[in-house]
Amino acid sequence: MKNLFKSIFIVIFCLSLFNCSDDKNEETYLYKSEKINFTQIVNSKMGIKSKSSGASDDYMHSEFETSFIIPKNLSDSELNDFILENQSSISGTFKYMINDKDFITVDIVNGLDVNKTTNQNNLLKREYPCSYKGIQACVQHAVYDEWSTLYALYCAVTGGFGCIVDETIDCIGHSC
Repeated sequence: MKNLFKSIFIVIFCLSLFNCSDDKNEETYLYKSEKINFTQIVNSKMGIKSKSSGASDDYMHSEFETSFIIPKNLSDSELNDFILENQSSISGTFKYMINDKDFITVDIVNGLDVNKTTNQNNLLKREYPCSYKGIQACVQHAVYDEWSTLYALYCAVTGGFGCIVDETIDCIGHSC
């Protein structure tokens, strides 16, 4: 099931490829994932049938702007190998967005994250309650503090859906 989600998302991601140009006349590409309903994923994994009245859903997506061309139609293992082989050539800005607002921004230069920023100040916690907010905070911490540059690059070019689902499942397993 997990591989099915990844495969579907990679296809959708490849179809949603956009390009634009910057001031240096160097062609840049914006790899933008589909928006996913993070609230629905958490509720589904926790077995919650309905949300609280008045609560709104949180939607998450990622954007990766780079001048590096990422080939289409690669399998998961081929994509992972491609990123590993070309990591030092990949530069750009990777953003995770929650409800269309920057949540985490990672500046990548030659395959290394040189600057990572977040709009959250409480990402240093290690224990999270078994609640929607606790799971969300746990996932946000994992993305910000625990992902290696290689994994962040892989998630950036695949749109991040599978990566977020994996982290959500791990956080639910640890917290609940």
